[in-house]
Amino acid sequence: MEEIEDIKTKWYVVQVMSGKENIVFRTLDFICSEDPANVVLPPDGVKKRFHSVFRGLVHGIYEINIPIEIVNEFKNGDNKKKATERKLYPGYVLFRMYVEGEDGSEKMRPADLSFIKDTKGVISFIGGERGKDPVPLSPEEADGMMKVRNEADEGVVKPKVIYNVGETVKIINGGFKDMDGVIEAIDEERGRLTLSVFCFGRYNSVDIDFGQVERAQE
Repeated sequence: MEEIEDIKTKWYVVQVMSGKENIVFRTLDFICSEDPANVVLPPDGVKKRFHSVFRGLVHGIYEINIPIEIVNEFKNGDNKKKATERKLYPGYVLFRMYVEGEDGSEKMRPADLSFIKDTKGVISFIGGERGKDPVPLSPEEADGMMKVRNEADEGVVKPKVIYNVGETVKIINGGFKDMDGVIEAIDEERGRLTLSVFCFGRYNSVDIDFGQVERAQE
């Protein structure tokens, strides 16, 4: 994206009503986008889904972001993977806000704070005590959230992990069909499990896709 001038900004987390993340995003994105001069577009000219960058001309908002990741979901008995978008933090929206540096302090302007808090669907800012200024994310926390978001924008797909090490599962297709196995390891990147399966008179390690197993009946 286009470089933004060197200004003082910090990331804040806002809690919103259940299921209202998209509405809050769209409401404020629309207000911030009314002036085309305020919008910072990526090189291809296409704004990202639920991630907008601005020049801070509207209430000091430089970025609005709903962190997402793209995961592969596996159906029992089906090796096909379906890539779906998943919110990392349901019920929350992130804002990168202008902060003043007067007297060595860096905090949001009261008018900017009130503008977001008064938006329909917003509950409150996360961090800080009631009646006091909200606490921004640390640079490390913000970088970690944006790293996952950037991976989603770049099309990085992760398997949706639905099992745990030590859990017993039933193999439902392939050469070990109808056998039970205990999960020894989970390879999230490849979407595969390593199972301990009793066959041929001893326990063997078997490498298998997520979609080839289901939870064993208790």
